[in-house]
Amino acid sequence: MREQIAHCYPLSAYFCAKVASEVPVAVLLPAIFGSIVYPALRLQRSWKKFFSFMLILVLNALAATSLGLAVSAASPSIQVA
Repeated sequence: MREQIAHCYPLSAYFCAKVASEVPVAVLLPAIFGSIVYPALRLQRSWKKFFSFMLILVLNALAATSLGLAVSAASPSIQVA
């Protein structure tokens, strides 16, 4: 907040840096989870279906992260969030 008031950097730079720092974690953790769970549940053994499963997991994680960022940005205080 102080940096925005002082015009140290534009909001777009903050957003790009925030997204760039969170995307690797949002992709890596679901990928690890999916590679353990898929064979453990004995789902269909097909690379196409495995990658579809992984894509759904990663997109779900990215959507959840985006929703969390949107709620935190829209909340005026921690108590309201």
